[in-house]
Amino acid sequence: MNANELKKVIDTAAAGREEGYRKLFSEFGGIVFSLISRMVGDTADAEELTQDVFLKLFGTLQHYQQQGVGFAAWIRRIAYNKAIDHLRRTRPNTISIDDVPGFQLSVENEENVNVSELKIEQLMQAIANLPEKDRTLLHLFYIDDLPLKEIAFITSTDSTTLAMRLSRIRQRLKKQLASTL
Repeated sequence: MNANELKKVIDTAAAGREEGYRKLFSEFGGIVFSLISRMVGDTADAEELTQDVFLKLFGTLQHYQQQGVGFAAWIRRIAYNKAIDHLRRTRPNTISIDDVPGFQLSVENEENVNVSELKIEQLMQAIANLPEKDRTLLHLFYIDDLPLKEIAFITSTDSTTLAMRLSRIRQRLKKQLASTL
């Protein structure tokens, strides 16, 4: 959907017309569900939170103004905040892998394990043990391939701080992986 079409759809939905709502959900529902699902890890919760995001979105569309980022970043920000709020209410704080002394992935029969597969497995394990916000940040940057400016908007963080956080996460992962091999 190009910018002109999107503007028309937003205006239609902001006017309370059902076809505008449907088009916005059709276009952005997958993006919202994917982000929330990765963050909360439960499909049922992700579906409910996705509905909540769109209910909030439809109630605030008349206030939408492009703020140097696109509509997709704006809706991702709503989804990100909704997922963070949910996690704060439902999950205990996670523990960083840095706090686990002597962390090392064990392999029973090392001679049969491909070293690169082991490295990938260790990386995935280290990422899985990161706090939720760090995992989401990595995913938005490396998987969704969003620019820092958009991620900064989504997470309500300035770009410089965000770049520093990404750097520190990468350094921590690199250190963890170096100590396990």
